[in-house]
Parts: sequence; structure tokens; C-alpha cells
Amino acid sequence: MLKSEIARQISRAHPALSKAECVEIVNAFFDHIVKHLISDGAVEFRDFGRLTVKRHKPKTVRDPRTGETFANVTVASVMFRTSKNLHALLNPAS
Repeated sequence: MLKSEIARQISRAHPALSKAECVEIVNAFFDHIVKHLISDGAVEFRDFGRLTVKRHKPKTVRDPRTGETFANVTVASVMFRTSKNLHALLNPAS
């Protein structure tokens, strides 16, 4: 689902808000999540899941065009783990 679709659904549910205000709300929400992930490294949504930041070790990489090798900086990626309730809804047999 795109941020514009979320804003559109908020606009439909709350007709008193303009579409621009809905876009601002969605952008502020996601900006807050990103800032919290950067500073703390984890965001939890009850009964939905948890976003965490996983930091990978630096490794030596090679530029395929020039053949030059150099040490890469530490890479971070966002990981998502579903809650038990969401997992049970998505996988009723397990």
C-alpha cells in the first residue's frame, strides 16, 4: 500500500480533513517512525509487529568497473517481525 493510498483512505474516513492535510498526517507519521528507528532502533505496533534496525558488519567490496577494492561502511537494514496475533491470522494452520 502506498502512502498516497493511506492518505486517500484517511480522507474518505474523515471528510472534514482536506487531502493535503491527510498527506501531511501520513508523512509526519512515517517521518516520526524513521526518526525513532534512527535514534532508538526499534518501533513496536501492538498486535501487528515490530520494526528493528539490524546492523551488518563492514566488509571489503570491489567496484566491478575499476576493480578497486575498499572497505565498506557498516550497513543497516530494517527488519520486520510479525506479532503472534498477526502470525496466527496469516497462518491459521501453523
